Amino acid sequence: MAEPQTLAIMGGVIGVFIAAQFTPAGWVADAVGGVLLVGTALAVGLDVFAILSGLNTFVEQVSSRRGNPEVAGTQPSCER
Repeated sequence: MAEPQTLAIMGGVIGVFIAAQFTPAGWVADAVGGVLLVGTALAVGLDVFAILSGLNTFVEQVSSRRGNPEVAGTQPSCER
């Protein structure tokens, strides 16, 4: 990774990136990147909320059926 050609390419890309920060194209790219970052965070947050909501529903359903002899395939836990 530390070959001269690789370092030259990395330096060139970083130089172009820094130069672009002083032009309107860089400003637009930063704005687009910010919008994408916020959109991604929002989407991930909504997905985490949906997963936790589904998990909560599952736990409530399992808890409500625990020890209920009318549910097929279950037996009371204290029966001997």
